[in-house]
Amino acid sequence: MINLDREESHLFSWTYFTSNWQDQTIQVAVRRLSTDLNQYYPIAMPYPEPLVAPMRAELTTIGVQELRTAEEVDQVMTASESGTTLLIVNSVCGCAAAMARPAVRMAMQAPQGPDRMVTVFAGQDLEATTRARQYLMGIPPSSPFMALMKDGDPVFVLERRHIEGRSASAIATDLVNAYAHFCGSDGEQPTESESQVAEDAQPTDVPDTFRSIL
Repeated sequence: MINLDREESHLFSWTYFTSNWQDQTIQVAVRRLSTDLNQYYPIAMPYPEPLVAPMRAELTTIGVQELRTAEEVDQVMTASESGTTLLIVNSVCGCAAAMARPAVRMAMQAPQGPDRMVTVFAGQDLEATTRARQYLMGIPPSSPFMALMKDGDPVFVLERRHIEGRSASAIATDLVNAYAHFCGSDGEQPTESESQVAEDAQPTDVPDTFRSIL
């Protein structure tokens, strides 16, 4: 059965929830609820829009374009045949809330970045997510997920396994390093200041996919 203490239970008032999503207590409670629900009750997606609206807004309010149909994905991917594009597969899971979305926001402080940033929402906008993954053939689907595309091809990816269990700042550093390598002049390497978005990021934090894509 679902076990939320009395202090946690009031957090699921929609008004309180949507206006205080960044609160760590809420994120912990949501992760506990999500785990219990997935274990004991089959839930058909998509989830209620009031639940996911603040999760969408965390990206759209910082300038990430949301794609909700297959047609919108095709239009962006056609434009992405030139230049660089960061594709983010959003998710309701705790690692998206605590790690992936904050990392995207932190990486925007870097002096270099992709020409465009777009997102689809796994489990919510099913058609758009399916179409986006068709442009990533050979890369296992997961969420949250990020792919940096250059001239239409993925050159750097962060799968869920590279996000879960890591700090947002370490993930942001991976993104900043990728931006410096692929979004600047050809062959340009990240400067020391660009690489220090996170003090806790270590060289071993660079995911295997980064090396394999390179």
